[in-house]
Amino acid sequence: MAKSTEYQGKDQGKDVEVSVGGKGDYYVYALSRRPVEEGFDLRNIFYVGKGKGNRWKAHFKETLADLRRKQDDPDVVLSRKKEAISELYETGGDELDIERHGYLVEWGLSEAEALRTEALVIKMMKTYGNELTNMVSGHHEAEVLMPAGEVRRFYAAEKEHVERLNSAELADFAPGGPRAEDCVCVVVKGSNDDKSFREDELVEGLGETGFQTAYVGEKGETPRRGWDPRWPWSDEEARERARHYWTAKPENAVVLKEIADEGRLQLALAIKDPRAKETVIRYIWEVDDTEEPWLWYPYGDNDAGKVGFPLGRSYDESEDPWLGKALVQGEKDWSIFVNRQSGICYVSFED
Repeated sequence: MAKSTEYQGKDQGKDVEVSVGGKGDYYVYALSRRPVEEGFDLRNIFYVGKGKGNRWKAHFKETLADLRRKQDDPDVVLSRKKEAISELYETGGDELDIERHGYLVEWGLSEAEALRTEALVIKMMKTYGNELTNMVSGHHEAEVLMPAGEVRRFYAAEKEHVERLNSAELADFAPGGPRAEDCVCVVVKGSNDDKSFREDELVEGLGETGFQTAYVGEKGETPRRGWDPRWPWSDEEARERARHYWTAKPENAVVLKEIADEGRLQLALAIKDPRAKETVIRYIWEVDDTEEPWLWYPYGDNDAGKVGFPLGRSYDESEDPWLGKALVQGEKDWSIFVNRQSGICYVSFED
């Protein structure tokens, strides 16, 4: 340190709480490598946080304490944030005026507002290449800078009442059945988790029912990213999630194929936004084996298996009234996935 090697330091600035009024006592602050009189430059910000009272000053006190301990114990390790602050002390010494290195971004906030503002500022700075020393990106990072369409779909999702079908009812929709004029939509759930998909190992030739027998192969090296409303899946990514490995009885798989052969079967991918608590239809495709086959993944000793759906053209919101809506059933508006642990269910609609 330029003016002292003892790291005595002092608490520069008046030791009073930041009280700025408004509907809350919290604020969001930023720490700068360069003093404020040199003008604000985004590239000089090295830390963003939220707090109240003298929280922003505490980082300097904590750094001084660690520097003093480090004089007696060389094994003391400073965080990246404290390393940046120690550089300020190297230049300014004990007379460092810490108020020349702090900004209040916004104030008079509730704690929830401060958390979201903090996350927004951190995300924007990182987006523009600013290397912050924050260990985390803010507790509400996933709730800021979301595309407007995704906000509408999840937070303002309309509920659509539908008829959920039991798998035993599917036969009614087969050709010649009592509901052979109606359509069926297979609804499956996407996931927020990154997943490594396994490659399909196909057996040559189609079976008698027109299914391509497949087995689950080795996992791919690169996980496919989970659902992120700020960065929605492309149609290709969504298809990969939606097509494969859905539990079905062999007889039901055959019926579904018969319905699809008449152009009466769709597959919808629903996504649950964990903050909005709504499971919303986000993608819908026609089930069509023109370009790719039906897949059957046999397992176990009881003719059990999983089905892979051939997905044809996709629908947009101008074509399909269910896109962007939460499908519910009954007077209590229960999600269609209630008591459907396998992540697949069936609903009916008129063509």
